[in-house]
Amino acid sequence: MTATSSNARIRIALVSIFAGSVILALKWLAYFWTNSAALKSDALEGIVNVAAAVFALGALIYAEQPSDREHPYGHGKMENFSAAFEGGLVTLAAVLIFYEGVGAILRGDLPKDFGIGVGINAFSGALNGLLGW
Repeated sequence: MTATSSNARIRIALVSIFAGSVILALKWLAYFWTNSAALKSDALEGIVNVAAAVFALGALIYAEQPSDREHPYGHGKMENFSAAFEGGLVTLAAVLIFYEGVGAILRGDLPKDFGIGVGINAFSGALNGLLGW
């Protein structure tokens, strides 16, 4: 891999971390505004996105290290570990979302000011779509 493509990948990861953090903050704002379990679930999923982006950045930097005695073929396999880690985070988020949803049903939590929260969440979704594009 060339230094230019490596730098581009790192820049993309940094943009992903920054944008994901902004989107996460908006999702939490929507949740706090509405007390909606659905919006809280979306915010929990946002945590996974940011954590995975941070881990991916670390994996990219680590994978760039040259081969050495213990890793004669380089450190590129770290990127595969990063993908597996993200899968684990998605599983953890699913468990937390299920737990929060069931808890909200059992407590009888009702959302408030749902329109504003949905608007904030729709804006964060548009930003997420832009990031994906």
